[in-house]
Amino acid sequence: MNLFLTRSLTLFLAAVSAFSCAKNSVTKSTTGAEYCPESIPASPVAGTTGQGLAFELDPMIASGNATLSPASSLIGNYTSSVSLANLQGYGNLKGTYVDVISDKCNESYGSYSDSNDFRYPHSDERFAEVMSYYHGNRFRSELAASSSLLPASTFLMIANCNVKDNAYYSPPYGSQPPFLCMGYSSTYSATTSFSDDAEVIYHEMQHGVTGHAYSMSEDFNKLNFDEAGTMNEAISDFVALMQSDAALVSPFANTDFSRWSLGQFFSTNSERGASKCPLWAAGYSGGCTYFNKSASGFSSLNRYVSFSYPDGLGWPYAGPATGATLKSVYQDPYASFEEIHQAAPVFSGALFDIFLAIKASSGDGPATKRRLIRLVVETIKTLPKYSVSNPSPVTMPLFATSLLSVASGSTAGTFSGSEQTAMSSALSARGLTNLTSIADGWAAKGPGGIAVQAGTFYYETASTSGVRNYKMSPGDTGMLWFDVMNSQSTTAAAPLLKVTISDSTKATFVNNLAKNPGYINSTTAFVRYSKINGSAIVTAMNTGSAAQQTGITNSYFGPAVGAGVVPFGVNQDTALYVSIPSGAGTGSSVTFTVEVDTANKTSATSSVTFPVTIQ
Repeated sequence: MNLFLTRSLTLFLAAVSAFSCAKNSVTKSTTGAEYCPESIPASPVAGTTGQGLAFELDPMIASGNATLSPASSLIGNYTSSVSLANLQGYGNLKGTYVDVISDKCNESYGSYSDSNDFRYPHSDERFAEVMSYYHGNRFRSELAASSSLLPASTFLMIANCNVKDNAYYSPPYGSQPPFLCMGYSSTYSATTSFSDDAEVIYHEMQHGVTGHAYSMSEDFNKLNFDEAGTMNEAISDFVALMQSDAALVSPFANTDFSRWSLGQFFSTNSERGASKCPLWAAGYSGGCTYFNKSASGFSSLNRYVSFSYPDGLGWPYAGPATGATLKSVYQDPYASFEEIHQAAPVFSGALFDIFLAIKASSGDGPATKRRLIRLVVETIKTLPKYSVSNPSPVTMPLFATSLLSVASGSTAGTFSGSEQTAMSSALSARGLTNLTSIADGWAAKGPGGIAVQAGTFYYETASTSGVRNYKMSPGDTGMLWFDVMNSQSTTAAAPLLKVTISDSTKATFVNNLAKNPGYINSTTAFVRYSKINGSAIVTAMNTGSAAQQTGITNSYFGPAVGAGVVPFGVNQDTALYVSIPSGAGTGSSVTFTVEVDTANKTSATSSVTFPVTIQ
């Protein structure tokens, strides 16, 4: 699955050199874009307001046509005249809040007009620059109005960014400022860019807000599949949905995020959203009336899925054909149930429910939006940071309780008692507060034990004999997965596994931060799983005929679902990398102790041992 719209930590190196260039001395592009200006005036030549053409959110919304295709020749007919505010007057799209450059002009300015006239047709590549400026400035103006302008300095945006099938935010790195990359090309659509979708712009800019609010030195996302990563995506989706809400009219649902880029640019619909159930599941068109945070909101027989915590995590919001069985979705090898974007609808949905409730009671959508942006930002500031004892401390329930705490104080403004009650009700309905606790002693070693033979995903250096035998042998370095089983009816939420090695002469963890960011030292490492099913959800998902039963089990890995199919959860991102010294004796044993902490534990951390014989 394409991980588009991800918060990339990889620097876009082509753009780095541009940041040190003097913006008032721009050379002509060598990419063939003849419109790139020879130079930019050293002093203002125009006013602070300009004119442009842009879409109201995206071409679908602008046209009112829910079936509009990116290949349509009519797209350019749906642009509207817009006012471009907060310009600095240099005849380009450099403003107080955002500064737009283009990869089409060697990462410098493309659009230029000494009268601030930027009315380019959609067929002109500079249209993407205007869309980026118009919606970027609109969003950052809202941040300023909500006392949440982060970062405070002018924000750099790269329109027509030279990246395929993606848009991303890159945080500051050394002297490198943060920037937003809006891809101009797509595998499935050569006629539109990611800048044509304002929700993508809002989403990525919110990543910058979230990162600056949390820490200037520490990443919000810690481990692969941690809930902070999911919330990072969910918060960006939520803020984009709020920012777009006022422009939505029938037949478009205000709960659907990026119906244009994620919905149309790829071979399958990958849009996300805030509804209480998936677009493809039975009951969506009826308002998800079966929704329930308990297992009664799930049914393999009736095709019910509720976007509630924790059992609703990971089910795709869109993609499968209407009428798809839950079994076909669950057994899809590309379903990516652990992936942080995939799990976002549970949390973004809860936040959007809060927005809808407060907007309905106040009657003021724009003010509600600004108040909630500030509330979310102030909550992010309170969240705990990394520690050696808990490198992934932020969970969805923790954020929910922190949000309620901040709302009851004054740092985010004033929320009335009835508004706080509405927040509490929305969070509880989605299962994020008042969690059902999982009893002590729930964890046991699953039937898979330690997985060391995972087919395609397994990495193993050649053993001393020169043969890859998919076993823990002297001289090997490979990946291990710990199959934990849940003996209770309640699902274990956000299980964080702390794994320790009993004898460092027999095995040590490898500091492979690219795939094992939970490394602490040679004998201690962490890994996060999404959830470990309880018997209640297992029963709900295995009702009906054999063709309808999903095959979900209360063991984290579960059985293989077909010949050549790797068990669920066995992949490079859920593994811990381990090295077996060449001097480790064949036949000797080493014990891995796994302590499992959950977001809904009663009190104690469960411990499971996995003894292994070196072979």
